[in-house]
Amino acid sequence: GSVGAPERVLKQSDPNITDFDLSPDGSTVAYCIREADARANSFLTDFPAGSRQLQVTTTGGARPRFSGDGSALFYLTRAVPHTDPPRGAVAKRPVALKSLETSGPPVQLFVDGKEPPGIMLAPFDVARDGRMLTMRRAGGEKPSSPRLVLVQNWRAALGR
Repeated sequence: GSVGAPERVLKQSDPNITDFDLSPDGSTVAYCIREADARANSFLTDFPAGSRQLQVTTTGGARPRFSGDGSALFYLTRAVPHTDPPRGAVAKRPVALKSLETSGPPVQLFVDGKEPPGIMLAPFDVARDGRMLTMRRAGGEKPSSPRLVLVQNWRAALGR
C-alpha cells in the first residue's frame, strides 16, 4: 500500500515544537511549543484534522505525556512554590479528549533537583496504569562518558 501525501496537522505557521505524544485512542496530539521568550508550554489538538487547539499550560509545561487512559496529561514544569535557584517538577492536568478541554486544575506530583525544569528531570514516560518511569543521574557529577544502565525486573526490586 501507499502511505499517501503528507498533511500538516498544526495550522500555525512553523511552530517551534520540541516534543509530542499521541493519545492512547489516537484522537489527540499533545505537543510542546517553545515560545519566543524560551518558555515551553503544552497544547492539545484533535488528530488528524488539527482543527481545534487547547493550551493546557500557561506557566510552563514541557515533554507532555498522556496517561494510559488519556484522562490526564503529565508534563515537566517549574516547581511551586518558586525557589531560587528554580526547581523542576512533574505535574498532571486532567483533560477530556472528546470535548478537547481541561477538566480540572493542574496538580504538582513531585519536585526534584536544584536545576530548572527539563535539566534535572531526564526523559520520563507514563505506564498504562498511571505509574511513572523516570531516569535520573546518580551522584552529583556528570559521567566521563555516556552510559545507559538497563534495570531488568525493576518491579521486583521495588517489592511490588
